[in-house]
Amino acid sequence: MISIKQNITKQDLLQLNDNQIKALFTYWWKTPPVKKNLNTSYARCEYDTGYLLDLPLMSIGDMIEYLIYNKDQNFTIERYLQYEGVDFEEMIWEVHDYIDPELCDCLWELTKEYLNR
Repeated sequence: MISIKQNITKQDLLQLNDNQIKALFTYWWKTPPVKKNLNTSYARCEYDTGYLLDLPLMSIGDMIEYLIYNKDQNFTIERYLQYEGVDFEEMIWEVHDYIDPELCDCLWELTKEYLNR
């Protein structure tokens, strides 16, 4: 059975710079009329000069919604299968120029790119 990472982690959030943190916080908590996912967990991260903010551990769906909200309805998600031996199957995902076995990680890289805008 293949397992897929469903959400980003706190370590993923810690990769963000101050501008990206501010953009994510503003989008998630202050930007109507987007209805956010009530099932999304949060991680407390330090921002700027010691402020602590609850940032979402975004799911695959949360990131797709964010990308569409930011007017990138043309991004594509491709899945490639690699076979090794008879019983082993591994998926490789491509979202724009990001390639990874985890779809969540590809979407996170594109999301971080958009948070920089």
